[in-house]
Amino acid sequence: MSDENPTIQVRIVGATDVGLIREHNEDNFIIVDLGSGETNFLEPRDVTLTDKGAMLVVCDGMGGAAAGEVASHMAVESMRRQMLKYVADSTSADGKPAEPAPAANLPPEAQNESRFHRMSRWLRDATARANLEIWEAASADLSKQGMGTTLTGLLLLGNQIVVSQIGDSRAYLCRSGTLTQITHDQSLVNQLLDSGQITPEQAKLFEHSNVILQALGVQEDIEVVLSSETLRRGDRLMLCSDGLVGVVSDEEIQEVLASTEDLAETARKLIDLARSGGGPDNITVIVAQVGGEGLPAPTPEDVAKYQTMTLPGERPAERRVFGEGYQFGQPQGAPIGTPDIGVAQPVARVSLVVWLALFTLVITLVVLAVVLIPKKFKAQARGQCQVTVEPTGMQVWVDSGDSPVGTTRNRNETMTIELGIGSHRFVLRSPQDGRERSEPVEVNVTEGSSCKLTLKTLPSHDVQPQPVVSPRDAGTPHDAAPVSDLAAPTMDASAGPAKPAPSSPAVEEPEEEDQAAKKPEKRIKKRVRTEKPPVEPATPTGNDPAAQPSATKPEPTADKPEAPKAAEPKAAEPKAAEPKAAEPKAAEPKAAEPKAAEPKVVPAKPAADGKPAEAPAP
Repeated sequence: MSDENPTIQVRIVGATDVGLIREHNEDNFIIVDLGSGETNFLEPRDVTLTDKGAMLVVCDGMGGAAAGEVASHMAVESMRRQMLKYVADSTSADGKPAEPAPAANLPPEAQNESRFHRMSRWLRDATARANLEIWEAASADLSKQGMGTTLTGLLLLGNQIVVSQIGDSRAYLCRSGTLTQITHDQSLVNQLLDSGQITPEQAKLFEHSNVILQALGVQEDIEVVLSSETLRRGDRLMLCSDGLVGVVSDEEIQEVLASTEDLAETARKLIDLARSGGGPDNITVIVAQVGGEGLPAPTPEDVAKYQTMTLPGERPAERRVFGEGYQFGQPQGAPIGTPDIGVAQPVARVSLVVWLALFTLVITLVVLAVVLIPKKFKAQARGQCQVTVEPTGMQVWVDSGDSPVGTTRNRNETMTIELGIGSHRFVLRSPQDGRERSEPVEVNVTEGSSCKLTLKTLPSHDVQPQPVVSPRDAGTPHDAAPVSDLAAPTMDASAGPAKPAPSSPAVEEPEEEDQAAKKPEKRIKKRVRTEKPPVEPATPTGNDPAAQPSATKPEPTADKPEAPKAAEPKAAEPKAAEPKAAEPKAAEPKAAEPKAAEPKVVPAKPAADGKPAEAPAP
């Protein structure tokens, strides 16, 4: 910088607004007079630039909740602290900036670099250091993981400015009423626009315009982009977040900056334009106007433009992709002593970042295919269960499937069932009504081992023997003779060898033999009385076999009362008497008239002396 007496005056003001949609403001800004350390610029203030210069920083936080606000606040504070430290370390005892001492970590070309280059290097290093601080804070606190912020920092030093940028916050220069953007958005839409994949008209409607390629704190390593410009008297500088430029067009911004004299009014109008456009994001604006005899007046040839800055001993940033028509190297006609400024040009139609993203995507897909496809087609492990079913004619169901796995045909049948690994439920069901006939059994099938279980029917569903009711018990005249078959065990004393009676269609349980023997006796006696009312003998008892010989006709042979109980165990032998039982059919017309046999459905109760009670009269 020159030591001439003419000074440079700068008037600066900053403002921020939460907007109309967001609940809290994640934007932050700071204005620092590096000569005095003053940072209060909420109202317009005039600063006389010293050899230490002034710094303007705008940050737009991201990360949700309060994380974005934390990241942007950390960024501006880190920039202020580090730049003040750099300036203090480079100040001599008399308060004037000392000549930069050779640095061992710098290339030979940078050992004797100018103060402007040295402070530009400090600005870039301060930006990189702020990134590390936010990265470390996010890594240490799980609630802050993923937080980040954009950063656009501008350093005024004499008649030159240098801008440090990460993200899509912008810096503009308005000269002679013409607005020029002196930063380049590190965003996806700008990358596509620079590579020619979309047109400027399509870029205005691009749905992912908020996607940025870099941010402080999101990754450990960042690439800080520096750009530079030379000032002229009356130039206006503006730094802003995307809450303004995402809503207000460059033409509207140019009109406000060129037509509004008061800086505070300028900042207020810009914020009002963003709010009237919906205010979808936080809005931050810093406006500065330079003047004084230390700056020359602009000429028609002094056209502002975006141009990157390459520090001595370093190569241009080859990974950056910018618009067509730019080239690296010293601008034509630049005076001797002008800092080494380069204007970037795309090295490829698609940047290295895009190629890396595509390569990463391909590798990820390959890894997922290698890991997931074998698992998808791997045969499922299975095990076997041996199921023993006690009853027959039952269906075995597993896990309430669509059909049974088998039906038993033998008692205590064992079947082997193959199942998948895991828990399964076995149950027996009736093939007739599909109801469950057993308690469900849960088993756990494991690979390499077999399980065994037994299924039994519930006690309430056991098969009970059903008594077969003889059709001869209907009490019709046709059944009169066969009913006497129930008394077949009673033997006629005058008959020869005992012949078995017709087999009874119902087999009584052993514990009911006494009752079974007595019931036919009462039915027989009643029929005898019905058929022979004039000569009805005295009522015989079940234990009086002598009373039966009083009958005079051959028919009563089947109507005689039962023999004593001693003959009951031979109930199976009367089957041989079947031919004899057929003879009384000649008497059926006589017994067909009354239906007195119907009271047989009322069981007779034994009398108190153990003898059967008299049946009621018809």
